[in-house]
Amino acid sequence: MGFQVIWTLRGDRSADEILESLSRIDADAARQLRDRILETIDVLKRHPYIGARYERMPVLREILCDRYRIFYQVFKSRKSVAIHLVWHSSRDEPEF
Repeated sequence: MGFQVIWTLRGDRSADEILESLSRIDADAARQLRDRILETIDVLKRHPYIGARYERMPVLREILCDRYRIFYQVFKSRKSVAIHLVWHSSRDEPEF
């Protein structure tokens, strides 16, 4: 059995903001991006350590989906992955 994915409040909000903003411009593109983000995160259920450690906060890892960085944390004992933030790669480094 794989790891469970849990969205933190900040992670959920960050993804929602990105998708809502894009949907105002192109609803189809927003749906496609949502699907790609979810597919990328789904990989973490089977391979939670696939993402590189985030050097500014080594407890976090990050995985890329298109131009977005998905920051997450692995909880081995609970067999879960917490999604902390979805962040556009062109932006300055996020604050944690």
